[in-house]
Amino acid sequence: MDLDEEEALRKAARAGILLLETNKELQEEVNALREQVVALESARPRIHSELEARVQELKSLAEDRKHSVVEANALRNELKTKSSLVTDLLEREDALQQQIEEAQAAKYLAENQLLVLQMELEQQQQRDAAKAEALDRENYAVPNPAATYDSNQASIFTFADYEEMQQQLQATAEENEARTLEVKSLRKEADALRRKAAKLPECIAHIERLEKRNEKLQSSNDTLREERMEERAVLDSLRSMNLVYKKIAESRPFTADCTCSQHPEEADPQKLGVTVRDVLVETNMKLEAELRELREAMNLPHIISENAEEEALEQALKRVGSNSSNGSGSSDTESSTCGDSTDMAHERLIRKVQTLTEKLNLSRDMLRHTKVQWCAAVASQKALEECNKSAQEEISQLTQQLDYHTAALASSDDTDADAREGQIHALVESNDSSKWTEETAPYPAPPGDLNSPLIRCLLDHWTTDKSKVMMLTDWLHNSIRDQSPQRDDGNLFDRYRNCNQMRCRADASL
Repeated sequence: MDLDEEEALRKAARAGILLLETNKELQEEVNALREQVVALESARPRIHSELEARVQELKSLAEDRKHSVVEANALRNELKTKSSLVTDLLEREDALQQQIEEAQAAKYLAENQLLVLQMELEQQQQRDAAKAEALDRENYAVPNPAATYDSNQASIFTFADYEEMQQQLQATAEENEARTLEVKSLRKEADALRRKAAKLPECIAHIERLEKRNEKLQSSNDTLREERMEERAVLDSLRSMNLVYKKIAESRPFTADCTCSQHPEEADPQKLGVTVRDVLVETNMKLEAELRELREAMNLPHIISENAEEEALEQALKRVGSNSSNGSGSSDTESSTCGDSTDMAHERLIRKVQTLTEKLNLSRDMLRHTKVQWCAAVASQKALEECNKSAQEEISQLTQQLDYHTAALASSDDTDADAREGQIHALVESNDSSKWTEETAPYPAPPGDLNSPLIRCLLDHWTTDKSKVMMLTDWLHNSIRDQSPQRDDGNLFDRYRNCNQMRCRADASL
Protein backbone atom coordinates (compact mmCIF):
# COMPACT_ATOMS: atom_id res chain seq x y z
CA MET A 1 0.00 0.00 0.00
CA ASP A 2 2.77 2.40 0.85
CA LEU A 3 4.46 1.68 -2.44
CA ASP A 4 1.26 2.32 -4.35
CA GLU A 5 0.71 5.60 -2.53
CA GLU A 6 4.28 6.71 -3.20
CA GLU A 7 3.91 5.77 -6.86
CA ALA A 8 0.66 7.74 -7.05
CA LEU A 9 2.26 10.75 -5.39
CA ARG A 10 5.18 10.59 -7.82
CA LYS A 11 2.80 10.46 -10.75
CA ALA A 12 0.80 13.37 -9.34
CA ALA A 13 4.00 15.38 -8.82
CA ARG A 14 5.14 14.68 -12.34
CA ALA A 15 1.71 15.64 -13.67
CA GLY A 16 1.77 18.85 -11.63
CA ILE A 17 5.22 19.70 -12.94
CA LEU A 18 4.05 19.06 -16.52
CA LEU A 19 0.95 21.16 -15.90
CA LEU A 20 3.09 23.96 -14.49
CA GLU A 21 5.40 23.80 -17.50
CA THR A 22 2.50 23.80 -19.95
CA ASN A 23 0.81 26.57 -17.96
CA LYS A 24 3.99 28.61 -18.13
CA GLU A 25 4.25 28.09 -21.86
CA LEU A 26 0.60 29.00 -22.33
CA GLN A 27 1.08 32.05 -20.11
CA GLU A 28 4.02 33.15 -22.25
CA GLU A 29 1.94 32.66 -25.39
CA VAL A 30 -0.93 34.61 -23.83
CA ASN A 31 1.45 37.44 -22.90
CA ALA A 32 2.82 37.49 -26.44
CA LEU A 33 -0.68 37.53 -27.85
CA ARG A 34 -1.67 40.33 -25.46
CA GLU A 35 1.35 42.35 -26.56
CA GLN A 36 0.30 41.88 -30.17
CA VAL A 37 -3.28 42.85 -29.30
CA VAL A 38 -2.04 45.98 -27.49
CA ALA A 39 0.12 46.88 -30.49
CA LEU A 40 -2.80 46.38 -32.83
CA GLU A 41 -5.11 48.38 -30.55
CA SER A 42 -2.60 51.22 -30.46
CA ALA A 43 -2.29 51.10 -34.24
CA ARG A 44 -6.07 51.05 -34.82
CA PRO A 45 -6.67 54.86 -34.40
CA ARG A 46 -3.80 55.64 -36.72
CA ILE A 47 -5.16 53.19 -39.27
CA HIS A 48 -8.63 54.72 -39.01
CA SER A 49 -7.24 58.25 -39.36
CA GLU A 50 -5.21 57.30 -42.41
CA LEU A 51 -8.21 55.51 -43.87
CA GLU A 52 -10.40 58.59 -43.35
CA ALA A 53 -7.70 60.77 -44.92
CA ARG A 54 -7.58 58.48 -47.94
CA VAL A 55 -11.35 58.52 -48.19
CA GLN A 56 -11.39 62.33 -48.08
CA GLU A 57 -8.66 62.45 -50.69
CA LEU A 58 -10.64 60.11 -52.92
CA LYS A 59 -13.76 62.25 -52.47
CA SER A 60 -11.84 65.41 -53.37
CA LEU A 61 -10.39 63.69 -56.42
CA ALA A 62 -13.86 62.56 -57.44
CA GLU A 63 -15.19 66.11 -57.08
CA ASP A 64 -12.31 67.48 -59.14
CA ARG A 65 -12.99 64.86 -61.75
CA LYS A 66 -16.68 65.79 -61.85
CA HIS A 67 -15.81 69.48 -62.29
CA SER A 68 -13.36 68.67 -65.06
CA VAL A 69 -15.95 66.49 -66.80
CA VAL A 70 -18.54 69.28 -66.56
CA GLU A 71 -16.08 71.80 -68.01
CA ALA A 72 -15.14 69.40 -70.79
CA ASN A 73 -18.82 68.86 -71.63
CA ALA A 74 -19.43 72.61 -71.69
CA LEU A 75 -16.47 73.15 -74.01
CA ARG A 76 -17.65 70.29 -76.20
CA ASN A 77 -21.14 71.79 -76.43
CA GLU A 78 -19.69 75.19 -77.37
CA LEU A 79 -17.52 73.52 -79.99
CA LYS A 80 -20.54 71.69 -81.39
CA THR A 81 -22.58 74.89 -81.61
CA LYS A 82 -19.76 76.75 -83.32
CA SER A 83 -19.14 73.87 -85.70
CA SER A 84 -22.86 73.72 -86.51
CA LEU A 85 -22.85 77.46 -87.26
CA VAL A 86 -19.81 77.06 -89.48
CA THR A 87 -21.37 74.14 -91.31
CA ASP A 88 -24.60 76.10 -91.80
CA LEU A 89 -22.68 79.03 -93.24
CA LEU A 90 -20.71 76.73 -95.51
CA GLU A 91 -23.88 75.00 -96.65
CA ARG A 92 -25.50 78.35 -97.40
CA GLU A 93 -22.44 79.46 -99.32
CA ASP A 94 -22.41 76.20 -101.26
CA ALA A 95 -26.13 76.56 -101.96
CA LEU A 96 -25.68 80.12 -103.23
CA GLN A 97 -22.68 79.10 -105.31
CA GLN A 98 -24.66 76.19 -106.68
CA GLN A 99 -27.58 78.46 -107.54
CA ILE A 100 -25.22 80.87 -109.32
CA GLU A 101 -23.62 78.03 -111.25
CA GLU A 102 -26.99 76.58 -112.14
CA ALA A 103 -28.20 79.97 -113.33
CA GLN A 104 -25.10 80.45 -115.48
CA ALA A 105 -25.37 76.91 -116.84
CA ALA A 106 -29.08 77.39 -117.55
CA LYS A 107 -28.33 80.67 -119.31
CA TYR A 108 -26.07 79.00 -121.83
CA LEU A 109 -27.85 75.64 -122.08
CA ALA A 110 -30.06 76.85 -124.94
CA GLU A 111 -26.99 77.71 -127.07
CA ASN A 112 -25.08 74.42 -126.63
CA GLN A 113 -24.53 71.61 -129.05
CA LEU A 114 -23.93 68.43 -127.05
CA LEU A 115 -23.96 65.61 -129.60
CA VAL A 116 -20.26 64.86 -129.12
CA LEU A 117 -20.50 65.58 -125.38
CA GLN A 118 -23.23 62.99 -124.98
CA MET A 119 -21.04 60.29 -126.48
CA GLU A 120 -18.12 61.23 -124.23
CA LEU A 121 -20.35 61.36 -121.17
CA GLU A 122 -21.82 57.91 -121.90
CA GLN A 123 -18.33 56.46 -122.33
CA GLN A 124 -17.16 58.11 -119.10
CA GLN A 125 -20.19 56.79 -117.22
CA GLN A 126 -19.53 53.28 -118.54
CA ARG A 127 -15.90 53.50 -117.42
CA ASP A 128 -16.93 54.84 -114.00
CA ALA A 129 -19.51 52.09 -113.60
CA ALA A 130 -16.92 49.45 -114.51
CA LYS A 131 -14.42 50.95 -112.04
CA ALA A 132 -17.06 51.14 -109.31
CA GLU A 133 -18.05 47.50 -109.83
CA ALA A 134 -14.40 46.43 -109.77
CA LEU A 135 -13.73 48.39 -106.59
CA ASP A 136 -16.91 47.18 -104.89
CA ARG A 137 -15.88 43.57 -105.51
CA GLU A 138 -12.69 44.10 -103.59
CA ASN A 139 -12.80 43.37 -99.87
CA TYR A 140 -11.15 45.94 -97.66
CA ALA A 141 -9.37 43.97 -94.95
CA VAL A 142 -9.32 45.93 -91.69
CA PRO A 143 -6.73 44.63 -89.20
CA ASN A 144 -8.18 43.93 -85.75
CA PRO A 145 -5.78 45.02 -82.99
CA ALA A 146 -7.40 42.57 -80.57
CA ALA A 147 -6.74 39.62 -82.90
CA THR A 148 -3.05 40.45 -83.38
CA TYR A 149 -2.40 41.03 -79.69
CA ASP A 150 0.58 39.24 -78.20
CA SER A 151 0.16 38.27 -74.53
CA ASN A 152 3.95 38.33 -74.08
CA GLN A 153 3.91 42.08 -74.66
CA ALA A 154 1.55 42.74 -71.73
CA SER A 155 4.46 43.62 -69.45
CA ILE A 156 5.33 46.60 -71.69
CA PHE A 157 1.90 48.23 -71.24
CA THR A 158 2.27 51.40 -69.15
CA PHE A 159 0.13 54.33 -68.16
CA ALA A 160 1.79 56.43 -70.88
CA ASP A 161 0.62 53.88 -73.44
CA TYR A 162 -2.88 54.08 -71.96
CA GLU A 163 -2.89 57.89 -72.32
CA GLU A 164 -1.54 57.60 -75.86
CA MET A 165 -4.34 55.17 -76.74
CA GLN A 166 -6.91 57.59 -75.30
CA GLN A 167 -5.42 60.44 -77.38
CA GLN A 168 -5.48 58.29 -80.49
CA LEU A 169 -9.11 57.40 -79.83
CA GLN A 170 -10.03 61.07 -79.40
CA ALA A 171 -8.15 62.03 -82.58
CA THR A 172 -9.90 59.23 -84.44
CA ALA A 173 -13.29 60.47 -83.21
CA GLU A 174 -12.50 64.03 -84.35
CA GLU A 175 -11.29 62.79 -87.71
CA ASN A 176 -14.46 60.71 -88.03
CA GLU A 177 -16.61 63.82 -87.44
CA ALA A 178 -14.63 65.76 -90.06
CA ARG A 179 -15.00 62.88 -92.51
CA THR A 180 -18.74 62.79 -91.81
CA LEU A 181 -19.05 66.48 -92.73
CA GLU A 182 -17.02 65.88 -95.88
CA VAL A 183 -19.24 62.93 -96.78
CA LYS A 184 -22.34 65.10 -96.37
CA SER A 185 -20.93 67.81 -98.64
CA LEU A 186 -19.85 65.21 -101.21
CA ARG A 187 -23.31 63.66 -101.14
CA LYS A 188 -24.83 67.05 -101.84
CA GLU A 189 -22.46 67.56 -104.77
CA ALA A 190 -23.29 64.07 -106.06
CA ASP A 191 -27.02 64.83 -105.86
CA ALA A 192 -26.47 68.06 -107.79
CA LEU A 193 -24.49 66.16 -110.42
CA ARG A 194 -27.25 63.57 -110.70
CA ARG A 195 -29.85 66.29 -111.20
CA LYS A 196 -27.73 67.89 -113.91
CA ALA A 197 -27.17 64.51 -115.57
CA ALA A 198 -30.94 63.93 -115.53
CA LYS A 199 -31.44 67.26 -117.30
CA LEU A 200 -28.94 66.41 -120.06
CA PRO A 201 -31.42 64.56 -122.37
CA GLU A 202 -33.86 67.47 -122.20
CA CYS A 203 -31.06 69.91 -122.97
CA ILE A 204 -29.90 67.78 -125.90
CA ALA A 205 -33.45 67.62 -127.27
CA HIS A 206 -33.78 71.38 -126.88
CA ILE A 207 -30.47 71.88 -128.71
CA GLU A 208 -31.67 69.66 -131.54
CA ARG A 209 -34.85 71.71 -131.81
CA LEU A 210 -32.79 74.90 -131.88
CA GLU A 211 -30.62 73.46 -134.63
CA LYS A 212 -33.73 72.65 -136.66
CA ARG A 213 -34.96 76.19 -136.12
CA ASN A 214 -31.58 77.52 -137.20
CA GLU A 215 -31.74 75.47 -140.40
CA LYS A 216 -35.23 76.77 -141.11
CA LEU A 217 -34.06 80.32 -140.50
CA GLN A 218 -31.11 79.78 -142.83
CA SER A 219 -33.44 78.53 -145.56
CA SER A 220 -35.78 81.48 -144.97
CA ASN A 221 -32.81 83.85 -145.19
CA ASP A 222 -31.80 82.29 -148.51
CA THR A 223 -35.33 82.71 -149.87
CA LEU A 224 -35.40 86.30 -148.64
CA ARG A 225 -32.08 86.98 -150.36
CA GLU A 226 -33.41 85.58 -153.64
CA GLU A 227 -36.65 87.56 -153.33
CA ARG A 228 -34.61 90.67 -152.63
CA MET A 229 -32.61 90.19 -155.81
CA GLU A 230 -35.81 89.69 -157.78
CA GLU A 231 -37.32 92.82 -156.23
CA ARG A 232 -34.26 94.84 -157.21
CA ALA A 233 -34.54 93.59 -160.77
CA VAL A 234 -38.26 94.50 -160.82
CA LEU A 235 -37.49 97.99 -159.44
CA ASP A 236 -34.82 98.57 -162.06
CA SER A 237 -37.20 97.54 -164.82
CA LEU A 238 -39.93 99.78 -163.40
CA ARG A 239 -37.59 102.74 -163.26
CA SER A 240 -36.47 102.18 -166.82
CA MET A 241 -40.07 101.86 -167.96
CA ASN A 242 -40.96 105.03 -166.05
CA LEU A 243 -38.20 106.95 -167.78
CA VAL A 244 -39.38 105.65 -171.14
CA TYR A 245 -42.95 106.67 -170.42
CA LYS A 246 -41.77 110.09 -169.26
CA LYS A 247 -39.86 110.65 -172.46
CA ILE A 248 -42.88 109.59 -174.47
CA ALA A 249 -45.11 111.95 -172.50
CA GLU A 250 -42.69 114.83 -172.99
CA SER A 251 -42.57 114.12 -176.72
CA ARG A 252 -46.37 114.35 -176.83
CA PRO A 253 -47.33 117.79 -175.47
CA PHE A 254 -51.01 117.40 -176.26
CA THR A 255 -51.24 114.54 -173.74
CA ALA A 256 -48.96 115.94 -171.07
CA ASP A 257 -51.66 117.94 -169.30
CA CYS A 258 -54.17 115.16 -169.13
CA THR A 259 -51.70 112.53 -168.08
CA CYS A 260 -50.23 114.77 -165.43
CA SER A 261 -53.65 115.76 -164.15
CA GLN A 262 -55.00 112.24 -164.19
CA HIS A 263 -51.88 110.38 -162.92
CA PRO A 264 -49.67 112.81 -161.05
CA GLU A 265 -47.85 110.00 -159.12
CA GLU A 266 -46.75 108.19 -162.28
CA ALA A 267 -45.35 111.42 -163.69
CA ASP A 268 -42.86 111.68 -160.77
CA PRO A 269 -40.43 108.72 -160.78
CA GLN A 270 -38.64 109.89 -157.59
CA LYS A 271 -41.90 109.71 -155.67
CA LEU A 272 -42.44 106.21 -156.97
CA GLY A 273 -38.94 105.17 -155.93
CA VAL A 274 -39.38 106.73 -152.46
CA THR A 275 -42.56 104.81 -151.76
CA VAL A 276 -40.97 101.49 -152.71
CA ARG A 277 -37.94 102.30 -150.55
CA ASP A 278 -40.19 103.05 -147.59
CA VAL A 279 -41.88 99.69 -148.01
CA LEU A 280 -38.52 97.91 -148.15
CA VAL A 281 -37.20 99.72 -145.04
CA GLU A 282 -40.33 98.85 -143.10
CA THR A 283 -40.08 95.21 -144.14
CA ASN A 284 -36.40 95.12 -143.16
CA MET A 285 -37.22 96.54 -139.73
CA LYS A 286 -39.88 93.89 -139.23
CA LEU A 287 -37.41 91.15 -140.12
CA GLU A 288 -34.83 92.55 -137.68
CA ALA A 289 -37.46 92.62 -134.91
CA GLU A 290 -38.37 89.00 -135.63
CA LEU A 291 -34.72 87.93 -135.54
CA ARG A 292 -34.27 89.78 -132.24
CA GLU A 293 -37.25 87.94 -130.77
CA LEU A 294 -35.84 84.61 -131.92
CA ARG A 295 -32.43 85.41 -130.39
CA GLU A 296 -34.05 86.34 -127.06
CA ALA A 297 -36.04 83.11 -127.13
CA MET A 298 -32.80 81.16 -127.64
CA ASN A 299 -31.23 82.88 -124.61
CA LEU A 300 -34.11 81.96 -122.27
CA PRO A 301 -32.99 79.70 -119.33
CA HIS A 302 -36.03 77.43 -119.41
CA ILE A 303 -36.92 74.94 -122.14
CA ILE A 304 -39.75 76.01 -124.45
CA SER A 305 -42.20 73.37 -125.54
CA GLU A 306 -41.89 72.04 -129.08
CA ASN A 307 -45.40 73.03 -130.18
CA ALA A 308 -44.92 76.63 -129.05
CA GLU A 309 -41.60 76.80 -130.91
CA GLU A 310 -43.11 75.43 -134.12
CA GLU A 311 -46.00 77.88 -133.91
CA ALA A 312 -43.64 80.82 -133.33
CA LEU A 313 -41.42 79.67 -136.21
CA GLU A 314 -44.40 79.24 -138.56
CA GLN A 315 -45.65 82.73 -137.65
CA ALA A 316 -42.19 84.16 -138.29
CA LEU A 317 -41.97 82.38 -141.65
CA LYS A 318 -45.44 83.62 -142.59
CA ARG A 319 -44.44 87.17 -141.76
CA VAL A 320 -41.23 86.71 -143.70
CA GLY A 321 -43.08 85.25 -146.68
CA SER A 322 -45.66 88.03 -146.70
CA ASN A 323 -43.00 90.77 -146.60
CA SER A 324 -40.15 91.57 -148.99
CA SER A 325 -37.08 93.22 -147.51
CA ASN A 326 -33.49 94.22 -147.95
CA GLY A 327 -32.33 92.83 -144.54
CA SER A 328 -30.39 89.84 -145.78
CA GLY A 329 -27.03 91.26 -144.70
CA SER A 330 -28.18 91.85 -141.16
CA SER A 331 -29.60 88.30 -140.90
CA ASP A 332 -26.25 86.86 -142.08
CA THR A 333 -24.34 88.74 -139.38
CA GLU A 334 -26.84 87.66 -136.71
CA SER A 335 -26.59 83.98 -137.69
CA SER A 336 -22.77 84.14 -137.61
CA THR A 337 -22.78 85.71 -134.12
CA CYS A 338 -25.27 83.06 -132.91
CA GLY A 339 -22.97 80.31 -134.22
CA ASP A 340 -19.94 81.77 -132.41
CA SER A 341 -21.86 82.11 -129.14
CA THR A 342 -23.09 78.49 -129.37
CA ASP A 343 -19.53 77.23 -129.94
CA MET A 344 -18.25 79.15 -126.90
CA ALA A 345 -21.11 77.89 -124.74
CA HIS A 346 -20.46 74.35 -125.97
CA GLU A 347 -16.79 74.55 -124.93
CA ARG A 348 -17.70 76.00 -121.54
CA LEU A 349 -20.21 73.22 -120.89
CA ILE A 350 -17.64 70.57 -121.88
CA ARG A 351 -15.15 72.00 -119.38
CA LYS A 352 -17.85 72.17 -116.71
CA VAL A 353 -18.85 68.53 -117.19
CA GLN A 354 -15.19 67.44 -117.07
CA THR A 355 -14.63 69.25 -113.75
CA LEU A 356 -17.83 67.80 -112.32
CA THR A 357 -16.77 64.29 -113.37
CA GLU A 358 -13.38 64.76 -111.70
CA LYS A 359 -15.08 65.98 -108.52
CA LEU A 360 -17.37 62.94 -108.56
CA ASN A 361 -14.44 60.52 -108.87
CA LEU A 362 -12.56 62.33 -106.10
CA SER A 363 -15.59 62.20 -103.84
CA ARG A 364 -15.95 58.44 -104.40
CA ASP A 365 -12.29 57.88 -103.49
CA MET A 366 -12.66 60.00 -100.36
CA LEU A 367 -15.77 58.05 -99.35
CA ARG A 368 -13.94 54.74 -99.67
CA HIS A 369 -10.95 56.02 -97.68
CA THR A 370 -13.27 57.36 -94.97
CA LYS A 371 -15.04 53.99 -94.75
CA VAL A 372 -11.73 52.15 -94.24
CA GLN A 373 -10.63 54.59 -91.51
CA TRP A 374 -14.00 54.30 -89.80
CA CYS A 375 -13.78 50.48 -89.71
CA ALA A 376 -10.26 50.65 -88.23
CA ALA A 377 -11.40 53.14 -85.59
CA VAL A 378 -14.35 50.91 -84.62
CA ALA A 379 -12.06 47.88 -84.27
CA SER A 380 -9.55 49.80 -82.11
CA GLN A 381 -12.35 51.16 -79.95
CA LYS A 382 -13.71 47.65 -79.36
CA ALA A 383 -10.23 46.44 -78.37
CA LEU A 384 -9.86 49.34 -75.92
CA GLU A 385 -13.26 48.60 -74.39
CA GLU A 386 -12.33 44.94 -73.86
CA CYS A 387 -9.01 45.96 -72.27
CA ASN A 388 -10.78 48.43 -69.99
CA LYS A 389 -13.32 45.79 -68.98
CA SER A 390 -10.61 43.29 -68.03
CA ALA A 391 -8.77 45.98 -66.04
CA GLN A 392 -11.97 46.88 -64.17
CA GLU A 393 -12.54 43.22 -63.28
CA GLU A 394 -8.99 42.92 -61.96
CA ILE A 395 -9.42 46.12 -59.92
CA SER A 396 -12.67 44.80 -58.43
CA GLN A 397 -10.98 41.55 -57.38
CA LEU A 398 -8.06 43.38 -55.78
CA THR A 399 -10.56 45.67 -54.04
CA GLN A 400 -12.41 42.66 -52.61
CA GLN A 401 -9.17 41.25 -51.24
CA LEU A 402 -8.25 44.61 -49.73
CA ASP A 403 -11.69 45.01 -48.13
CA TYR A 404 -11.47 41.53 -46.66
CA HIS A 405 -8.02 42.28 -45.18
CA THR A 406 -9.38 45.49 -43.68
CA ALA A 407 -12.36 43.67 -42.17
CA ALA A 408 -10.09 40.99 -40.78
CA LEU A 409 -7.85 43.63 -39.20
CA ALA A 410 -10.85 45.41 -37.66
CA SER A 411 -12.19 42.19 -36.12
CA SER A 412 -8.83 41.08 -34.68
CA ASP A 413 -10.04 41.52 -31.06
CA ASP A 414 -12.72 38.83 -31.28
CA THR A 415 -11.17 36.26 -33.60
CA ASP A 416 -8.21 33.99 -33.33
CA ALA A 417 -5.14 34.54 -35.48
CA ASP A 418 -5.11 30.98 -36.82
CA ALA A 419 -8.79 31.12 -37.78
CA ARG A 420 -8.26 34.45 -39.53
CA GLU A 421 -5.27 32.98 -41.33
CA GLY A 422 -7.40 30.09 -42.54
CA GLN A 423 -10.20 32.37 -43.71
CA ILE A 424 -7.79 34.58 -45.65
CA HIS A 425 -6.20 31.51 -47.20
CA ALA A 426 -9.64 30.16 -48.15
CA LEU A 427 -10.60 33.52 -49.70
CA VAL A 428 -7.40 33.61 -51.75
CA GLU A 429 -7.92 30.03 -52.92
CA SER A 430 -11.55 30.75 -53.84
CA ASN A 431 -10.50 33.83 -55.80
CA ASP A 432 -7.74 31.81 -57.46
CA SER A 433 -10.15 29.16 -58.65
CA SER A 434 -13.01 31.45 -59.74
CA LYS A 435 -12.31 33.72 -62.67
CA TRP A 436 -8.54 34.09 -62.90
CA THR A 437 -8.14 30.89 -64.88
CA GLU A 438 -10.66 31.89 -67.54
CA GLU A 439 -9.14 32.74 -70.93
CA THR A 440 -12.02 34.93 -72.11
CA ALA A 441 -10.39 38.31 -71.48
CA PRO A 442 -8.05 39.84 -74.07
CA TYR A 443 -5.33 40.03 -71.34
CA PRO A 444 -5.63 36.76 -69.31
CA ALA A 445 -3.51 36.71 -66.14
CA PRO A 446 -3.64 33.91 -63.53
CA PRO A 447 -3.10 34.70 -59.81
CA GLY A 448 0.45 35.67 -59.03
CA ASP A 449 1.28 36.41 -62.66
CA LEU A 450 3.02 39.78 -62.44
CA ASN A 451 2.89 40.13 -66.23
CA SER A 452 -0.69 41.34 -65.84
CA PRO A 453 -0.95 44.86 -67.32
CA LEU A 454 -2.69 46.31 -64.26
CA ILE A 455 -0.19 44.89 -61.73
CA ARG A 456 2.72 45.98 -63.92
CA CYS A 457 1.20 49.47 -64.19
CA LEU A 458 0.83 49.62 -60.38
CA LEU A 459 4.43 48.50 -59.86
CA ASP A 460 5.78 51.03 -62.37
CA HIS A 461 3.83 53.93 -60.86
CA TRP A 462 4.38 53.01 -57.21
CA THR A 463 8.12 53.72 -57.05
CA THR A 464 11.28 53.73 -59.13
CA ASP A 465 13.43 52.13 -56.42
CA LYS A 466 14.35 48.58 -57.44
CA SER A 467 14.59 47.31 -53.87
CA LYS A 468 11.08 48.51 -53.04
CA VAL A 469 9.77 47.05 -56.27
CA MET A 470 11.34 43.69 -55.38
CA MET A 471 9.87 43.82 -51.86
CA LEU A 472 6.43 44.60 -53.25
CA THR A 473 6.80 41.81 -55.80
CA ASP A 474 7.69 39.29 -53.10
CA TRP A 475 4.80 40.42 -50.97
CA LEU A 476 2.41 40.07 -53.91
CA HIS A 477 3.68 36.54 -54.56
CA ASN A 478 3.32 35.56 -50.91
CA SER A 479 -0.07 37.21 -50.41
CA ILE A 480 -1.64 35.84 -53.60
CA ARG A 481 -0.12 32.35 -53.61
CA ASP A 482 0.30 32.05 -49.80
CA GLN A 483 3.76 30.41 -50.08
CA SER A 484 5.13 31.71 -46.73
CA PRO A 485 5.31 28.99 -44.01
CA GLN A 486 4.50 31.41 -41.19
CA ARG A 487 2.55 34.62 -41.73
CA ASP A 488 3.36 37.33 -39.30
CA ASP A 489 0.21 39.20 -38.29
CA GLY A 490 2.34 42.06 -37.00
CA ASN A 491 3.22 42.99 -40.63
CA LEU A 492 -0.42 42.91 -41.73
CA PHE A 493 -0.75 46.63 -41.17
CA ASP A 494 2.20 47.37 -43.47
CA ARG A 495 0.66 45.16 -46.13
CA TYR A 496 -2.67 46.90 -45.79
CA ARG A 497 -1.02 50.31 -46.06
CA ASN A 498 0.87 49.32 -49.20
CA CYS A 499 -2.30 47.89 -50.74
CA ASN A 500 -4.20 51.05 -49.91
CA GLN A 501 -1.50 53.19 -51.52
CA MET A 502 -1.58 51.02 -54.62
CA ARG A 503 -5.36 51.25 -54.77
CA CYS A 504 -5.28 55.06 -54.56
CA ARG A 505 -2.61 55.25 -57.26
CA ALA A 506 -4.61 52.92 -59.53
CA ASP A 507 -7.80 54.98 -59.07
CA ALA A 508 -5.93 58.20 -59.79
CA SER A 509 -4.26 56.78 -62.89
CA LEU A 510 -7.44 55.24 -64.31
